Amino acid sequence: MRSNKRVDFKALRQRIQIERVLDMLGIPLKKSGAQLRGSCPICSNASQRCFVVTPALNRFWCFGDCQSGGDVIELVAQVRQLPHKDAAHLLAKHFGEG
Repeated sequence: MRSNKRVDFKALRQRIQIERVLDMLGIPLKKSGAQLRGSCPICSNASQRCFVVTPALNRFWCFGDCQSGGDVIELVAQVRQLPHKDAAHLLAKHFGEG
């Protein structure tokens, strides 16, 4: 999947909105104030409140079983079970950043 081209992780984190990544991954969440909430796509916790995305920070956190969080690259890496470099390349390709 990975190409030989370099991907700027910092630029991806700044330019790609986490809501767009949620759409790309097919993760349905519901708005709850300034956050988005739903079941966790990583640990499959069924609680509709355990997986929280804060769009203003471009970050996510699971309060369920996996207790993990991070940015758009981390989200793709964990959901798709990819190394971070492959996740970054996937994002760059999908969003025309690379």
